[in-house]
Amino acid sequence: MPTQEERLTALEQTFATLRKENAIHIREVDENTTIMLGVIRDQGRDIKRIVQRLETIDERLHTLEQRFDTLEQRFDTLEQHFDTLEQRFDTLEQGFNALEQHFDTLEQRIESRFETSEKKLDQVLHLLTTLTTEPGQET
Repeated sequence: MPTQEERLTALEQTFATLRKENAIHIREVDENTTIMLGVIRDQGRDIKRIVQRLETIDERLHTLEQRFDTLEQRFDTLEQHFDTLEQRFDTLEQGFNALEQHFDTLEQRIESRFETSEKKLDQVLHLLTTLTTEPGQET
């Protein structure tokens, strides 16, 4: 059986080995922690940039929305103007249709009068021919 001195020496050696191993592990943990802190800081900066870009995008989208609203108002105004023009054209079309009917009526009246006048002139011509012919001549 080992003596107390041998046991104490063995214990001191084991303790020294454990201390070296723990120091190595602690150093590795420290290195990994440092690396992780660097990564987290970089990611934090990236997140800040992303948030800033999202804010910029949000502002631009808001501006675009305002522009679209303005365009929509302008299109509504144009649509109202076109509706007004369409009503005016409808009124003009009705006026032209009324004029066309009036001219058709006038044309019929004039044609009727010309036909009546032509018949009367034919009768007058016939009477004149009858009166101007000599009693022995017939046409």
